[in-house]
Order: sequence, then C-alpha cells, then structure tokens
Amino acid sequence: MSISNHFIHFLKYKPAGHVSATHKIRRINSSFFIFLFLVLLPFFGQAQSQSFYDSLDLVKSFLNQNQIRDALNLLENLESDNPGNEYVIRLRGQALYWSKDFEATKTYFRKSISENPEIQLVQLDFGRILFELNELNEAEKVLRSFLKSNPNDPEANQMLASINYWTGGRPSVSIEYLDRILTPFPENETAKSLKKEIKSSTSPRIALNTGIHSDTQPMQYFSFQGSLDFYHSAMIQPGFSTEMRSYESGESVLISQARNKSTLNRTGTSISLRAGIVKSSEWAETNPTYGAEISQNISSGIQAAVSVDREPYFYTLTSIDQEILPTTIRTSIGRESGDKWIGKVFFQQSNFEDDNSTFSAGLWALIPVLKTENLKADLGYSLLIADSKELRFAEDLPIQNTIGNTDAGTVIPGSYNPYFTPTNQTVHGILAGLKFRLAQSVSFGLNGNAGIYAQIDNPNTVYYGTATPGNPNRPIDPKDIYLIQVTTTYFPWELKAALDWSISEKSLLTISYLHQTTIYFDSNSFNIGLKLNLWNE
Repeated sequence: MSISNHFIHFLKYKPAGHVSATHKIRRINSSFFIFLFLVLLPFFGQAQSQSFYDSLDLVKSFLNQNQIRDALNLLENLESDNPGNEYVIRLRGQALYWSKDFEATKTYFRKSISENPEIQLVQLDFGRILFELNELNEAEKVLRSFLKSNPNDPEANQMLASINYWTGGRPSVSIEYLDRILTPFPENETAKSLKKEIKSSTSPRIALNTGIHSDTQPMQYFSFQGSLDFYHSAMIQPGFSTEMRSYESGESVLISQARNKSTLNRTGTSISLRAGIVKSSEWAETNPTYGAEISQNISSGIQAAVSVDREPYFYTLTSIDQEILPTTIRTSIGRESGDKWIGKVFFQQSNFEDDNSTFSAGLWALIPVLKTENLKADLGYSLLIADSKELRFAEDLPIQNTIGNTDAGTVIPGSYNPYFTPTNQTVHGILAGLKFRLAQSVSFGLNGNAGIYAQIDNPNTVYYGTATPGNPNRPIDPKDIYLIQVTTTYFPWELKAALDWSISEKSLLTISYLHQTTIYFDSNSFNIGLKLNLWNE
C-alpha cells in the first residue's frame, strides 16, 4: 500500500471514542475563518464605502468635464447597487438635466419622488429644474409639496413667490412667501428686490394730465385728464379715466370710461373690456361708449391685437356740435419694445352711422443706430394708406361770395363735414428718434416723422356759374358749385419733444410738445403730466 493510500485509509479510520483528526482540523479552520472575518469586516466595509464615494467623485469629475454620457453610465450602475441613495438620485437627475434630455429628466424625477418620497431634496431639485424650464404649473405643485415639510426654505419660497407673481396671482400671496425669507433674514437682497418689484408693479396708479391744443381749422381747446388704475390679480385689473375739454368757441366735452383688463399669463392672452359715457354741451343727451380688445403674445415680444370700440369723434369743428360715434375696428401685429427693433403692421376701419366708412392701413419700424450710456438714436420707415367709402366735403356756409365778384373756376372755401374722409391717400415717411439722458433722473427725447412722399385726391369746391343780367349781386346758387378732386402731392411732418423727470421711484413728471403738419391743417399741442405710484415700503 502506498503512502498516500495509507494516509487516506488512516483518515477514514475512526476508532471508537476518539475525535477524528479531520474533524479537529475543520473545527480549527472554521474558528480561524470566523475570527478572520470578524477582524477584517470593518476593513471590507470601509473599502466598499470608499469605493462608493470614489465613484461619486468620478461622476462629479465627468460632469465638470462635460462627459455627461460617462457620468450617466456610472450613475446607472451605482443606483442599481445602491437603490434609494439620495446622493446617487440627485446626481443622476442633475446629469440628465445637463444632457438636455428634458423629457427623460422629468420622467426620472417623477419616478424617483414616487419611490422615495422621504428624500425631500429631490423634490427641491425637481422643482428648481421645472422652474428653469418655465413649466410653472408642475413646478408650483412640486415646490408646495416640498414646502409642507420645509416651510421656511428660502429657495422654495423665492421660487413660489416668483411663480405666483409671473402667473398673475394675488400680490399678497407672493409677499407672504417672501416674508418667510425676510423675517429670519431681513437683509436677503434677492427677496427684498422681488418684494419691492411686486409692490411697485401692482400698486394703485394715478395719472394727471393737462394740456392746450390749437390747430388751423381753427380749433382750440384746454383739456384735463385723470386716470386711476388698480391691480388685484391678473384677472382683475380695473381702472377709470375721465377727460374734460373746454373749447375756445364755448363748447365743452366730458368723456368718462371704466375698464378692466384680464391677463392669462400662462398663455400670454389679455382681454380688455371698457364702457363709459360721452357728453357735449351742444348735444341733447349723454351717449354710451363701449369696447373690447383681445391681444396675444406670440414670440420675442411680438403681440397681435384686435379691438372693437364705439367711441366719440372730435376731430372737426362740426363734430363738436353733432353726435358722431363711429364703431371702429382695429387690428395690429408687432412689438413696441425691444433692443433690436420695434415696429407694427396695422389696419383700422371706422363705420359711421350714415352708412359711410373710412379705412387706413400701414406699418412702421425703427431700429437702433446708436446706443451709448447717455444717448440712443433710432431710424426707421413708415407707410400709411387711407381711403373712404364716400367723400364728406362741402362748401363752408353761408357762402359770402356773389356773382358780381366771382369768376367761373373760383375755388369756394370748403371743409370736411362732419368728419375727415381721405381719398386715395398714401404717405411714405422717415422716422427718427433721439433720447438723451441729461441726468440720472432726467431724460429728453425727440421723435419725428417726415413725409418724403405723400399723395392724396384733394377735394375742392369750385364755382362754375354765370352772371345774371340786371342782377350782378345775386347770391351764388349752390347748384353752380361743383366738387372736384385733384391728385395732390404734399409733405406732412410731425415732431414730438418730451422731457421726463423721475422725481422719485413713485413719481414721474412729463412735459411734452407736439407739432403736426397735414394736408388738412397744422396743429400744436402742449401737455404736462404727472404719474404717481401709490405703493408702500
């Protein structure tokens, strides 16, 4: 028997009453491995923990180097090995957001919050991302949920205050959120600035204006205007305005109107409703006015609008005495503020009660050509096209001329009666604007529109009668006066100068002068206005 076979036989042989050598060895080995495991266990855990944090550091390194895909692959493995780990979930959500796969980001956060509702900071991260993506409805829900367990978190309160303000909620709600920040941290500049902005933009406003108008029709009047506007919420923005005119010819006019504007901030839609009264001292009764307007923000500050109004017409001498209240439809698209350009395309139609209509359409655009800290210059172009269904022009009465001193072909004085009716009018103009900052709170502006080519079918009343023997001073017979339209080229222009003085954060004083030269008349207007903002600190 070989040694090896003998050894095996020995091991298998177990005398009665004795413990085998193999069993003793197994007992020794088991005790040794248990001891070794207990001794080395903390080191294994420490190594595993160190490996986990090293992986997180590697993820952060990938993210800092914009290696988003590598970070996501590593995070996916880490989350598989460490389900529900707050650090992994937050980093993976951040990496998905940085990858700009926003749908995947939102899906991941929703799933993580549903499976791990106890991890509060994941809700804050998701709310912040939704806020940055301008998905304010869901952001508000997520942040409110987070705020239930963290009512004084500054960032969440700041975002909720902004969301409520931007979406047209009541200002008091935003102020309440901000006060949760400012009560423990009264010097928080971000919260202080937003609170001040909200109070300033939503407080009651008063505007007062007085002016003098004079034109060569001739028409002269003194006016006083006042308005008061309130803000309750985006849906409730009421206002009231009134204007009183006193004419040099002795007439007086009162125009008053109440209005409300409702804004759907989430869709960029605004609806304005207005109603009022108008009364002239020459009218037998007071007349109602009313109107509605809807506007829609499109993109990049561009806005489309359409409105319908029944409104008074006071642009001719006759209209002060007669009740003229056309229904006017207006449409436009464009923008009136912006750094690169401003401009608008528009159309207007006024329907009068005598079954006549006037039309106008056109466009204007301005682009900046110079912009410094204290000076801004704009240059642009304007186009106006106007026409009427029927002409309203007649000789001035009573006719003072007589046949004895009037030759055939003589133009008899006439005017538009009772309102202007342009015919085949086209005006091309050059626009220019200058704005100077004279001091920190004082600015001066000049705006002009010079007609470089204007044409219109100009109406004239012409006498084509004959002398009557034996009666050389017979009054002119109206049947001998004919209305003739002559295509005429002219050069209209307009200039406005305005001085704005911000007396304080809550008050603005404006002094302005406007001159207009048209084919109908020349006019000059001088106005002084004061705007007051009534918000409290």
